[in-house]
Amino acid sequence: MDTFVGYRRKLNVGRRSHDLTVQLNVTKLTDEDEVMPLRYNNFKSGTTRVLLLEPRKFRLSVGLGF
Repeated sequence: MDTFVGYRRKLNVGRRSHDLTVQLNVTKLTDEDEVMPLRYNNFKSGTTRVLLLEPRKFRLSVGLGF
């Protein structure tokens, strides 16, 4: 599950008005740490190859429009 939250407002600097935008993106919100089995051994008693999943990531973006 991915999510984001954003905020936008007018920012007055001197006599001019600018648009300020802040956004936080979170990838893999639940941060499940399970592995995905790709291949089982010949006896089906265990795995020989697994895929490790990516960890949770945060990305903060700030924009200023002129």
